[in-house]
Amino acid sequence: MRHKFIFQVGFGLVSISSLLNFAPVSLAGDTIIRGAAIDSSFAPVNPGIATPNPGIVFQGDNIIVTDQVQSGLNKSINEIFNSNQNQDSTVIALIRGDNITFAKQQVIDAFTKVGVDVNLTTELSARLEALFNSQSVDINQLNAAIKIYNQIVSQTGDSNLIALSELAEFKKVAEVLKKLRRTVNCSTRVQSNECISL
Repeated sequence: MRHKFIFQVGFGLVSISSLLNFAPVSLAGDTIIRGAAIDSSFAPVNPGIATPNPGIVFQGDNIIVTDQVQSGLNKSINEIFNSNQNQDSTVIALIRGDNITFAKQQVIDAFTKVGVDVNLTTELSARLEALFNSQSVDINQLNAAIKIYNQIVSQTGDSNLIALSELAEFKKVAEVLKKLRRTVNCSTRVQSNECISL
């Protein structure tokens, strides 16, 4: 069950294993796929170097993206907001900055009610709140949110994971993070099956 919720956080860096802490195999979906481990870091071995994805550069602990990647992220977040206009989603409200205190508490309560660690849930909520600053998506907050999401999945017990997987808030977080990650992967890549749906 757990492997259905862990998604690869490679951001197009998969081709050079020295840039990420690779595990030999990672579960993503229903099949075994080579890729980044759950706790992978985006940080390269030598900070300040370009990555195989020309849209991403590391400067110290920060990820810097090109205008093309940033534009793609901003377009994707606006599509997410527009497609959720008529839905009552606390996750979208939290990211958009609508009634933050209420939305944040709703997300924390929903996750902890099904047994997710309150500290991880609080950290994820904080990263979601900081993900969008009314003008653009913060790539560093996206990176942190993906890591925390994967940590939640890996540390939640199997019985609680089933309940978590049925939670509307959890599904919405996964949907948003996956769409934004895919956007980064596809912003500078030649069209692939993964990128066609964007």
